[in-house]
Amino acid sequence: MKFVFCTEPIYQYYRAHLYDADKDKLDKQLLVEYGDYKDIWDLKQQQDALPENIFKAELTSRDYPRNPWNYVSQLINKLTYQYLIDSPEFEDIFSEILFNQSEREFYEFYKAIDRFYNGSEIFITVGNDDYSDMVTQMVCSVLRRTYGIRPQIIYDIDDVHSIRDDIDFSLEGAQIAYLQRHTYLALEGKSTVEPLRVWYPFDMNSYTNALE
Repeated sequence: MKFVFCTEPIYQYYRAHLYDADKDKLDKQLLVEYGDYKDIWDLKQQQDALPENIFKAELTSRDYPRNPWNYVSQLINKLTYQYLIDSPEFEDIFSEILFNQSEREFYEFYKAIDRFYNGSEIFITVGNDDYSDMVTQMVCSVLRRTYGIRPQIIYDIDDVHSIRDDIDFSLEGAQIAYLQRHTYLALEGKSTVEPLRVWYPFDMNSYTNALE
């Protein structure tokens, strides 16, 4: 499977020239053969609602509501007002809030994990500057520590043909993802009736390491 952090131009090139859309077509074909639908119009609606076999989000963007990782990105921005992104404690604090103190941020973050768990290609677009690289390295470290996922980081368009397809969870990481899915589904249900809670930095005096 693919899990890639890259710049927007690299993603666009991959999407235009290298992305294999056959999986998307197969899903729609299987729905025709085995799906439960009333008529041709119901079938078309179900086909149009199928997600693509690729998930794309932006990490180091400004506030952009249509970004699937908008609140994840904003959480990092909030924390940079109090902590240096390259300080040893930043990653621990980010992990604690993300996994133990947030709703909206965790829901957004885990959506990528859930899609990856179910076989989708994951592309997270980032900037190509020093700050963006520190953010990228920090989030990749969280993915490694929590799920055993070791994403590729690509800044050079010449490396787009070297995107790996063998990235996966560690055994322990897959178990963690499975256990977290209960929380994710509960938040998904809650989001249909009320807004999910967004984390605000009211009190950062007490936290525990989310990974211990």
